[in-house]
Parts: sequence; structure tokens; C-alpha cells
Amino acid sequence: MKTTLKSSFIKKALFLLLLTQTMILADKAWAQDSLIPYHHIGYGLIQPENLCCQRNGEFVTKTLVASPNADTIYGSVFHKVSRSPMAFIDSLLVSDGIGYFYLVERNPLGDDNLRIHVENREDSVAYLVISHFTDDNLAGNPDEDIVVPLYDGYAVDYIENMIDSRNDLILTYYTITDEGLLGHLTRYGLDGTLKHEATFPQYLNYTSGIYEFSSSPLMYYKYKKNEANNLMLYILDEDFQVVNSHVFQNEYVPVVENFFFRPGPYAGSDHVLPDGDDIVVATTYHKSPLAPVYDSLGNIYGYYQLPYDSTENGVAIARFDLRTSQLEKCVKFNEVHGPYSAPFCFGFERVPDGGFLYVFKEGDLYVALKLDADLNLLWKRYCKLSNLDQGVPNFSAATTLFDDGEGEKGMAIYGYSRSTNPNANDIGLFFLFVYDDGTVSVPEAESIVRPYAFYPNPAQDQLRLQYSPDVQPKQIELYDLQGRLVRSQYETFEILNLQGLTPGQYVMKVTLTDGQVFTDKVVKE
Repeated sequence: MKTTLKSSFIKKALFLLLLTQTMILADKAWAQDSLIPYHHIGYGLIQPENLCCQRNGEFVTKTLVASPNADTIYGSVFHKVSRSPMAFIDSLLVSDGIGYFYLVERNPLGDDNLRIHVENREDSVAYLVISHFTDDNLAGNPDEDIVVPLYDGYAVDYIENMIDSRNDLILTYYTITDEGLLGHLTRYGLDGTLKHEATFPQYLNYTSGIYEFSSSPLMYYKYKKNEANNLMLYILDEDFQVVNSHVFQNEYVPVVENFFFRPGPYAGSDHVLPDGDDIVVATTYHKSPLAPVYDSLGNIYGYYQLPYDSTENGVAIARFDLRTSQLEKCVKFNEVHGPYSAPFCFGFERVPDGGFLYVFKEGDLYVALKLDADLNLLWKRYCKLSNLDQGVPNFSAATTLFDDGEGEKGMAIYGYSRSTNPNANDIGLFFLFVYDDGTVSVPEAESIVRPYAFYPNPAQDQLRLQYSPDVQPKQIELYDLQGRLVRSQYETFEILNLQGLTPGQYVMKVTLTDGQVFTDKVVKE
């Protein structure tokens, strides 16, 4: 009997030790396999800008490149990436010295892909360039590019474009005049035929790109913030004339909370999607104290906002009535508590079932979530990219919805990881693929994507956990690095008690009711 118990104990200890080692190796597997090494030596990555899913399920990315210290822009690099195995298939470096914005998208009129941009040439003329490339050839055939003169003068680099429901290219670009920037809105066929051209008034300068209402084709909208950081929404007809505008006010929840919209003159990380007679906005919020204003009798008759307090902030998604500009519903997410979380919204997309997929970053945590049409949270997934031990993930990223043609749909996210040495080349690109049901099928991502978040880490006495609504925890166990069980909880899952433990590293094992098991490193201070 004693021999059996001893043998059982040894087997269990070996299993737990193997579990600890597997967890550490899993982190390294993600870092080695999903962070694809960058291979254009001498060029540094500084801005992910575009991501396109081809019909064969592979992805094309566009990233701005510069000198290692980012003081000189060299151009743009395009990468074709396979999802499984995660690897570069092809790359194309365009050393134009400017790195103009490119639209990379499937060709809606053919079985190839489009690369569209505006460039200034030596004759001081801005040109529209439309290139075609197949799923198998990233470079395409430059001799067949469509090149159309846009303007007798240089276009500046505030350029946005889209392909609308009529399969026309809607191009926004700016030129410099004696009065300042002049905004141009043009409609081109994908064969380069000019169909309509207009300029827009000064107050539309620095708006976001142009987007189309899905419920009212050939009606468009642009948005920005005014001096009071209220959202300004401008509605344009098919001739690009402003036919209506709306102001959506900042909301002040008495005394402590202010949100809408990200401070600054531009749209920043705000995203606006129309939804019938409503608009749905994804933006940041922050807590900021309000100081009372007293009258001559000492009575409070109002409040004014004190300087920005970054002790807590997060992201908010709100629905507004487009006719009345009234707020109908707002949900908020605060995943990282503390002064340095600096939330930033990356992607906000409608999905065919009427819901929304949303990706944002807060601190070193990337969060992907899905909401239904009424803004109810369906699931949430967390990815802590500080696990990439070769470098520091940059705050910039690009996202897109994808459909691999075989039934798998979801949100793709890519960005780049920088070396901690400012004079060194960047290390590479990272990729995450989160499917519409919240699963990840890329094995490398399974090592760091979680249906729960935990903080703070390192922790002193308590570790807090918060879970996605589509999962239910069954038990939490904590092991030391020798594989010994030091804590276990079977009822309370939101707080893990660390009191009495020796400072150091531990392995937390979270088991869900559906059988999924996750392990994470926890540091006790």
C-alpha cells in the first residue's frame, strides 16, 4: 500500500513538473513561431497600416519602414503570410522614400487583388496608381499598373480610400494651397476612369476617412472631434456634398467619470459604425475628478474638470440615436487597473449576424471581444504580448475581418515587436487570429490567448481574475516551481489568496467546466 502511494505521489510530482516546463516552453513556442523574424536588414518597422485576407486564406500586410532610429522614412514593405504554419511566403519592399498610404484589398471585379496608392512624381504631379497582383505573385506586373494624374501639385500624406458598394474607388487626399490644406474627394472606376471630383470645406479637414452607410448605399460619412472633444459626424451624398451633421456630446457621469472622445484634434482611436437609425461608437474613457463651483452663498451650482487623472481608464462602446444624437446605451471595459494602461482601440467591425467584433490594447494586454447587436458581451479573449521575450510589442496594430473561404471567419490582428535597443533592427511581426466564436486555431496562439485576465502580476496578497461570460471556472490551483500544490480553490474564483506564500514564481492552473486547462506564471512579491 505504501509503495503504491509513493509511486502515485512520484507520478503526480513528475506530471506537475512537466506541466510547469510545458508552460514555459509554450511561451517560447509563441515567441519563436508566431513572431515572424523580420528579414529586411537595415530597415526598421514603424507603422502597421493595412491588412488584407486573400481568397486562399493567406494575408497581405503593409507596414511603413524607416531607418532603425526612425528618423528617415524609406518606404513600405508588403508581406504575404500563411496562417498555418505561420510564416512569410513572400515580401515586397517599395523604397519610395515616402511610404504613402496604400489600400490593399481583394478585387471585387476579378479574382486577383488590388494595391492602390497616391504618389508624387518628379514632374510635381500627384498620381493615382492602381496595381493588380494575384494570390501567387505579390509583385504583380508593374508594366500593367493604371497610372492617373490627380493634381498639378503635390498631395500631402493625409490620404484615405475605400471601395464602395458600386465598386468605385472613393479617394480622399489633400493638397497645400495659400489658404492651407485643400481636401479633395474623387470617385474613380477601378479601371482609372474619373467619375466625379469635388473639394470639401475647411471644416472637414482632418476628418477620418470616408465610409459608406450599409443601409443607404451611396450615402457616406466622415467624423472628427471638435475643440470640446465632442464627436462631429458629417453625412455626405453621392456627390460628396454635406447634407447633414450631428454633434455627440461628451458625457459626464457626476463627479468622477468622463468619456468620449479621445483627447486631441483627430479621431485618434475612435471608431464609428452606422447601424440603421443609430451609430455605434468605440472610443476611450478616463476617470477625471470634477471640482465644485460655488456661488456667493457657498452653494454648489456646477463642476469644472480638473487636469486629466490617468489612475484609471478604459474603452467604451456606445449606441447613439442618429436622429436625436441621444445616448441609448453604453458599455465599458477596464481590463488593466493603474496609471499606465493607456487604452487604444485598434479594430471595430460589424459581423454578418449583426454583432460587433472589437479589438483594443490596454497596458501590455490585447483584448478581443464580441458583442451582439444590443451591445451585450458574448465573449472576451485576452492576450498578453509581453510574453514575446525577444522584444517589446509596439502599440500600433492593424486589424481586418477575414473569411478563409472554408467557413472560418473572425478578426485578424497584426503588429510588430521592437528591440529594446533603440539602434537595433526591429525583430519581427506578430499575428493573432480570433474566430467569430472566440476560439483560436493557430497552435502558437493557444499558449497565450486566455478567456480570462488576472492582475496585478506581480502581486502581493491577492491575485484578481475576471472571466469571459462564455466560460465557467471549475477550479484554480497554484503550484511552486517544484510542482508542489500550494493553493487550491473550488468555489471562489475571482480572487486567489497569496498570503503566507514565499515571494517568487508560481504556476497558476485554471480549469474550466468544459475541460479546458490553462497555465500561467504568477509572481508573488
